[in-house]
Amino acid sequence: GSYALRSACAAALALPLLPRLFSQSKAVYARSLMFGVPAGLLVLVLWIAPERFEWYREWLVVGGMSAEPSPYEPTLAGWPLVIAKLIGSAFVIAPIEGLFFRNYLYRRLQDRQWQAVSPSRFDASAFFWTVALFALEHNRIAVAALAGAIYSAAAIRHGIGAAIVAHITTNFALGLWVICRGDWAFW
Repeated sequence: GSYALRSACAAALALPLLPRLFSQSKAVYARSLMFGVPAGLLVLVLWIAPERFEWYREWLVVGGMSAEPSPYEPTLAGWPLVIAKLIGSAFVIAPIEGLFFRNYLYRRLQDRQWQAVSPSRFDASAFFWTVALFALEHNRIAVAALAGAIYSAAAIRHGIGAAIVAHITTNFALGLWVICRGDWAFW
């Protein structure tokens, strides 16, 4: 229940940003989809593939793999909360993280007058720090660092829209994976 509430609060806070996000041309949207969807699917594969290795789960998943049931399993949470988790992680949290890490923080680390910094300007230090901080907010730090690097590269090369589409794609596809396969350890 708390995840659904946090997602709803985050969505309400993000609502004022939506008109700016959706004021782009069709060409910008097409470019975001063209580069974002494949990048998001690549991150999905990178996120899931290492799970088959015991050493990975033991050493590179913070907190390990719990034998306890996930609080998001439908038998415990109910389907409305499972769907809220899917929608929240894909369509609320992913865009907010994209705007924060790859739009605001990346440029803020380059200059206090962050809005004057071009989002396509590469800065190695800002890139590293945003990737590292993004990774640290996840329990799969190594693959989260790869994901953060891919999303950040997409933002720099193809625009923040591509990074957001990539993150939405990853989170939505991972949510479907979790639901269809019952692989609740990802949630």
